[in-house]
Amino acid sequence: MLGTLIRKELLGNLLTLRLGVALLFTVGLAVLTTVIGSIDYSRSVERYESELRDRQTSLEEVTVYRNVQPRILVPPLPLSIFSRGLVQTSGQSVWIDIDYVPLASWPVGSFDNRLMNVLTQIDFTTVVAILLSFLAIVLGFDAICGEREQGTLRLVLSHSVSRAQIVAAKLLGGFLSVWIPMALAFVSCLLVIQANPDVDLSADDWLRLVCLFALTCLFLAQVYAVAVLVSAYTRRASTSLIICLFGWLVLGSGYSSALPSIARYTIDWP
Repeated sequence: MLGTLIRKELLGNLLTLRLGVALLFTVGLAVLTTVIGSIDYSRSVERYESELRDRQTSLEEVTVYRNVQPRILVPPLPLSIFSRGLVQTSGQSVWIDIDYVPLASWPVGSFDNRLMNVLTQIDFTTVVAILLSFLAIVLGFDAICGEREQGTLRLVLSHSVSRAQIVAAKLLGGFLSVWIPMALAFVSCLLVIQANPDVDLSADDWLRLVCLFALTCLFLAQVYAVAVLVSAYTRRASTSLIICLFGWLVLGSGYSSALPSIARYTIDWP
């Protein structure tokens, strides 16, 4: 009976227009951001190799120890295509001198526009955090209260089905519904990355990709489970949608903007 309920929930989500539209947007946006990230990575590799050759030549020509001025160069990371992280905005180069203490790092090869570093750079993790989490909310906000309003929940409970089985089926079916577009987007991004000759993924990189995929699945499952929880404690789907969207806005972007301000006024920096 549980398998039948899971199949019903999964087919019900797959046949909806909202999942089809979200699938197109997710795969399209993920592939687009990966292509842009792959091009940026190739340019970073080219600048890094050029800067490395220039620094090696300069060190070979130095005859006075005072003019050595070593420079730390961090090579670009292949997984930065999936998640830009801090290296993309903070720089990859640090100067070291006898009477100089480095306080910041700089871009490799050229001085990029620092104003652009303030803007949000969309990557695969951004697509997951915004688009796919919103899809989990849209699929889960009326999982229980929607069927209660339509009267189908009473019909299902009239059979030999427990409430625990209904909730488990909705959770498992919803998890699979959210994971399908995420998996397609993830595989598409991997194909784009593998098509770049400058990308050479090591065994550690593949392990990190597996961990990224697993954590993404857990994150989306958590968002969907919270939406189902709200749906179970509300009577109307409209009320559940408002609560879920409010929580999505606060937890998705509000706390990340509020935490720096709270830390600024509550912690005394030395």
